Amino acid sequence: MTTLSRILSTLFFVVATFLFLFFYEGDILYVVQNMLAEGKTHYDDTIGAILITLVMYLIHLFIIAVTGLRTVGFGLTFFPSILLLSLLVLLRPETNVRLSYIVVASLLTLLFLFGVWFYRQMSSIPTKDTEKFKLLKSLWVDLTLIIIPIILLWGLSDASDVYHHRVRSERLILDGRATEVINVGRHTNEIDKSLTALRIYSMAVSGQLGDSLFTIPINIKGEDVLPVGSDVHFLLLHRDSLLRSLGVDPRIGNTTKERLRYALRRDDTRQVAADLLLSSLLIDGKIDEFAIELPKYYAINDSLPRYFREAVSEMISDK
Repeated sequence: MTTLSRILSTLFFVVATFLFLFFYEGDILYVVQNMLAEGKTHYDDTIGAILITLVMYLIHLFIIAVTGLRTVGFGLTFFPSILLLSLLVLLRPETNVRLSYIVVASLLTLLFLFGVWFYRQMSSIPTKDTEKFKLLKSLWVDLTLIIIPIILLWGLSDASDVYHHRVRSERLILDGRATEVINVGRHTNEIDKSLTALRIYSMAVSGQLGDSLFTIPINIKGEDVLPVGSDVHFLLLHRDSLLRSLGVDPRIGNTTKERLRYALRRDDTRQVAADLLLSSLLIDGKIDEFAIELPKYYAINDSLPRYFREAVSEMISDK
C-alpha cells in the first residue's frame, strides 16, 4: 500500500510541476533564458517544461538515495526540487526578493532537515496500522508535505500579474502577433507604464489605436504614447528598435510631435504616426489641437476610428 502512496504522490508532484511551468511560468522562464543566454537561444514552453520537470524528478530521486526516506516521510524528498524551482523563477530581471520569501524558505529548509532526521528515526519503529489505514495516512502526510511548500514557495517567488502581462505582450510582439496584445490581461486593472506602452505600441502598429485606445486603463500623459520615458522598461525588446519601427529616430526631438515629424512624412509610417499624434492629443484633452490635426490625416466622415469619431461628435455637440 505504501508503494501506491508513493506512486500517487510522485504523480501529483510531476503533474503539478509540469502544469505550473507550462501554463504559468513559461513566459518568466523565457525571460530568464534570454537573460542567461544573452538572447542567443530561446526558451520553448513545452520542451522547457518537460526537461525542467524531469530534472526536478531526478533531484527527488537523488534525495531519496541520500536520505533513505522510501516509506515514512517520503513527501519530504520533493522539498529540494520545490525550493530550487522557486529559486529558478527568482532569476528573472527586475526581481525584488520579498523578506517573507527568505523567512519562509529558511524556515521550511530547517523543518526539512529536522523532518529528515525525525522520519529516519521513525522508520525503525514498527506500526500496527492496517494496510488500508497505512495507505490513507501515508498519502495524506506525503501530499501535505508536498502541497504546503508548493503553495508557500511558488506563491511567494512568483512575479506579479503585471510582470506576466508585460512578458506575454513582448513575446507576442516578437512573434509578429501584436494584434493579440490588447487581450493580454484585459480583465484586470493592474498596470504600469511599461505595460501601457506595449499596449499602445501594439495597437498603433496593428491599426487598432483609434478604435481601442480607451478600452484599456490609461495611466500616462499624451507625451508618453511613445516608449521613451525613463520609467518604461522592456524585458525582451529594445526601445530604439521599437521607435525605429514607428519611423521615429530616438535621437531627434523632445516632444511627441517633434519625434513623429519625420514619421509623418514617410508613406510607410504616416498613418501609424498620425494615430499616435491624435491619440496623444485626446489623452491630454487637447480637443482644439486635435480638431486642427485630424483633417490632415483623415476624411471627416462615419469611417473615422471610434474614438476619433466620438471626439468629433463631442466637438459638434459643444458648438
